[in-house]
Amino acid sequence: GEPLSRFFVPIQSSFEEDSEPVGVIMAILRWRTYFRDILKPESPPVHVVLENSCNQAFTYAMDGPEVDFLGPGNLADKEHEDMMVSFELDEEDDENSEDEITFNQDFCSYTIKVYPTTAAGAFYNDTTPSFISGIIAAVFVFTTAVFLL
Repeated sequence: GEPLSRFFVPIQSSFEEDSEPVGVIMAILRWRTYFRDILKPESPPVHVVLENSCNQAFTYAMDGPEVDFLGPGNLADKEHEDMMVSFELDEEDDENSEDEITFNQDFCSYTIKVYPTTAAGAFYNDTTPSFISGIIAAVFVFTTAVFLL
């Protein structure tokens, strides 16, 4: 089925480094909800693969703000492998490292891979600009011909 992740954050008795934990906040993350509304409605569709170091992968189709779970495994178009962009979910950012919560990834670390789809290629391979350029060139040639005659 669709993956869920659990996060546990300790609640300390004070902001001191050696303070005692007094509780735990637990959150369950449904990844489809995490990916929803990231892209603008006019964005081309992409496949997002959520992989972890426990040899699991899950594929989502993102089309604008909508997200569909495609299934377990890397189901992205293999022909677009060279255009894939990936990042570790817990990459440290030196600027904000004091304010961020770091994930304990001793169990499974996560990587998010984003692949373009064939439909995304069609989104960018539009002939309209070439057609308009041709019309402008024809008008220019016609105007030049009328001016010279």
